[in-house]
Amino acid sequence: MDVYSSDVIAAQSGDLKAFERLINASKNTVTAIALGIVRDIDASEDVAQKVFINCWQNLASLTNPKSFMPWVRQVARYMAINYL
Repeated sequence: MDVYSSDVIAAQSGDLKAFERLINASKNTVTAIALGIVRDIDASEDVAQKVFINCWQNLASLTNPKSFMPWVRQVARYMAINYL
């Protein structure tokens, strides 16, 4: 089991603290991806917030907890592109 798997499983069960830990672990990556695409600091923070809302709403669809970071990175890319 990887570093995030237990938090993913807990968050899928509704544990907000576990999801908060996932956000803290991935927020720099998500914001950097968004910034690289939208090229605006404020916009990248807006995109990052939307990414985490989307991830919370769709966390149940993540079938492999080990795939959390690749999944959240892909969501960040799609949402930043859609922002443009």
